[in-house]
This record gives sequence, structure tokens and C-alpha cells, in this order.
Amino acid sequence: MPLNKLIGDELYQINLILWMLQPSKGIPVKPLLAQAGFRIKDIEVELPLPVSLKNRLAANHIAVSDPVTPDIVMARKGGEYVLAECKKSMFGSGSTGAEPSSQIKQARSLLLQIPRILESALGLHPGSVVKSSVVYLSREDSTKDQLKGIKEIDSALGGAGYETAACGLLVLRVQNKEIVASAEQSDALGGTMKDVFGKGVVVHSVQDDETDPRPLYIVPWMPGGSSDSDDYGQAVFGNRVLAAAAACIGLCRPACDVEVGIDELLSAATQGHFKLWKKKSVRKALRSNVKKLIEEVLKKFAPDIVADDLIHPGQGWKISIPDDRAQSMVVEGFRKWQAQKWNERPVPLLFDKEDTQ
Repeated sequence: MPLNKLIGDELYQINLILWMLQPSKGIPVKPLLAQAGFRIKDIEVELPLPVSLKNRLAANHIAVSDPVTPDIVMARKGGEYVLAECKKSMFGSGSTGAEPSSQIKQARSLLLQIPRILESALGLHPGSVVKSSVVYLSREDSTKDQLKGIKEIDSALGGAGYETAACGLLVLRVQNKEIVASAEQSDALGGTMKDVFGKGVVVHSVQDDETDPRPLYIVPWMPGGSSDSDDYGQAVFGNRVLAAAAACIGLCRPACDVEVGIDELLSAATQGHFKLWKKKSVRKALRSNVKKLIEEVLKKFAPDIVADDLIHPGQGWKISIPDDRAQSMVVEGFRKWQAQKWNERPVPLLFDKEDTQ
């Protein structure tokens, strides 16, 4: 993938932030955010607005997204929280009186996440959030003022008497074979983010023209996002789930019963980040389709294997492995199966249980 196209891909942008938050070395992406003291708190967490604020907004005919779901929430000691939102391109304010776009309604809700609002949405104790800010990440576009739309939305909210969080933009650009992130257009941010990125710092070095420039994606695919139609990302995600299942079965010593948990498979496929992925509809879809995927493979390659649901239906199986031959059949089945469009949104049940995890 050409680098200039890559930096406009939202899935790449999300994984770039996730890698910058990893306290690790020896990878193409520099752990700049981890070195600055940030840690990842949530992925796609739903942030509801207080009822009183929603009523006030409705009375002022200001349309918002509720709940709003930023791509990533990160935090550092001292109560500094940053909401990160990745975009292929930035947007205008839509101040002509027409129905606001979903991006504008989303931007309003993000800007309204001042400390007291944000800590309430995250279920934190009062005073936990000392500073909150919103950071957009997008590909550089020198033909326009990329912050113009956000500034106008912020100004309109301020003019209507609403307090807003600081907001800025990190722009990505290609410089030789390196990807540079810059906060030079984000004076409103100040503080840590401005210090980390300044007028430009290399965040990702590409080895050579023959190597895929994408780092190993922590989250290889995000259903419901811009990557929803990404067949490659779906296949990578599905095959990671299958590899995790093969590893789980391959470690047992027959005859034995092996417990295979759906959440454990998803955690392995996302390097432990599934527990931080808070969007309920996504968690439900992933769990449902992992169940379908694993059961399809078992039915095809080992139809005589007994796989009983765990105590909590839909959360995994207790698989009985009678001997070495059966173990080899199951492991080989997981390794051979190639998951393509394995992930589809499940049909809602009439009385569906909410995901409380």
C-alpha cells in the first residue's frame, strides 16, 4: 500500500495510536505516547451525555451524538484524559442551517466532554479527570485549513453558553520513507500532546520498498467502521482466532477436556486488547461470530468430537479430546481453515441480553 494512502486509512491510524501507547521497543512504530506517560484506557467506549445537558441541547436545537464513541481514550497520571478520533479527512462546520452530518454531531459531543462530564460518562469518582482534550488524527491536506470546521463548531457551542474541551489535530505526512506526526496546528491543546509531537516527529519508519509498510495490527479489523468491507482485515482477524484455538487445543495432553473461552480467543487475537474494547454492539457481534466460526470448523474436521457449552451459554465450550489422533484432527482443522468474511452482524433476538462486561 502506498504510504500516502496508508496514512489516510482509519484502521492504520487507530493501530498507530495503539502501538504508540505500547511500552515496547524494537518495532517500526515509536512508543511516544507510552514514553510520555499515557496508557490506553478504552477502545470505542460509549460516552453518554447527562440528561440535563441533553435536555438543554434539545431546547437550543443543537443536535448531538448520544452516546458518542471515540476511537480511543487514553490517560496519564495526574488526571489528564485524551479522546482520540481518527479520520480519513477533516470536515466543515455545516453552519448553513442544514441538518448537521453525523461527523458534526459527533464533534459536538466530543467537545462537550469536559472533565465533570467525562468522568461521569466513564463512571469515575468526582475529581478523577483534571484535564480532558479531544485529538483528531488525519492525513495532512495543505489545500485547506483542516481545523476550520472544528473551530467553528467549538465557537458555536461557546457562543451558546457551553463549556468545551480543548481540541486539536495531529496530522500525518510522509517524509522520505518515514511517517511523521505533527501537532503544529494544535495550539489549543498545549501541554503534553504539543510537547510530544511539536512541529513534527517520526512515528513510523518503513524498512524498504519490498516490505508491507503496515505494522502488525493490534486490532486487524473493526466491524461497523470504515474498515467494515475490508476482506483482508476480516481474514486476518478470523485466522488469528483460529490460531488461538489451535494453540489452546494443542497444549492439552489427551485424554482430556479443554475449556475454550470465546473472550480468551478474542483477547489472543487482539494482543489482550479485547477487554478494552467497550462498544457493546461490536463485542456482541464478535462473540457471536467467533462461536459460529469455531463450531463450523469442528463440524467439518472433527464431527465426532463432543463440544459442550460452558456454564454461561455462548461464552465457550468444554471440548473432549479422547486421544492424540483426535487432537491432531482438531488442531489441523483450525490451522487449515481460512476465515474470510466470517464476521457478520447477528440478527437481534426479541429479548436480547445486554453485554454488561
